[in-house]
Amino acid sequence: MKNQSESIFRPIFEKISLPVNEICQKCDAKFKIALLPWLVGSKYWDTKEKILFVGKPHRDPDLRQIIQFSNFQEKLIGSNSAFSSYTREICGNFYGNVDTSDYVSLTNVVKCTNVTGKQTNDTTTRLMADCCIKQNGVIFKEIETLKPKHIVFYTYSLFREYLRELPFAKKITNVTNENHSVSCGNKKIGWWDRRVDTDWGLVKILVTAHPERMNKQDFVKSITDWIKAD
Repeated sequence: MKNQSESIFRPIFEKISLPVNEICQKCDAKFKIALLPWLVGSKYWDTKEKILFVGKPHRDPDLRQIIQFSNFQEKLIGSNSAFSSYTREICGNFYGNVDTSDYVSLTNVVKCTNVTGKQTNDTTTRLMADCCIKQNGVIFKEIETLKPKHIVFYTYSLFREYLRELPFAKKITNVTNENHSVSCGNKKIGWWDRRVDTDWGLVKILVTAHPERMNKQDFVKSITDWIKAD
């Protein structure tokens, strides 16, 4: 079990001078600690699915965890949070009763945070999103590096306008429109499904709800079925 995130992404982040470049200087993030992707599993490159999960802006109250993120693999394995447990079960549907964190990659859509202490509400500003996603294009550089075949954005309620154009895309085909929704338990969740032609082949991209407060069985089944439906 080895998290490859730091060895892959530390040089990339340093090359674009995060979080001290000119664009970052304009950003109003309270804590400019550019978080690398949480996890790149050691067997990710060998999988047929090559699944990348993209979470909302991080709200980790422990800044030591933000700096020393290498233990996130253990956190994913043991945590009962909706994000960790639902994602773990989705992965288990493909890779069985193994350490599923070895097989996938996880990152977040915005790299710095305004959160500290026990604060849990998201206070990411529009300027933070614009600087990180659009101007620095960090999430897109991560995608180009990881070359996933399936990307699940748990970010439907946030910043969809920054995902309409994808710098790595040669062609984008909408399977559903941006405002489409599906049933999940007794709720309706956003379900923006696209196929994207890239230099490394066809990529399926889903922008949907965060797992938090979702019916676990229905949510896990919906994402699992979407990944399987190639």
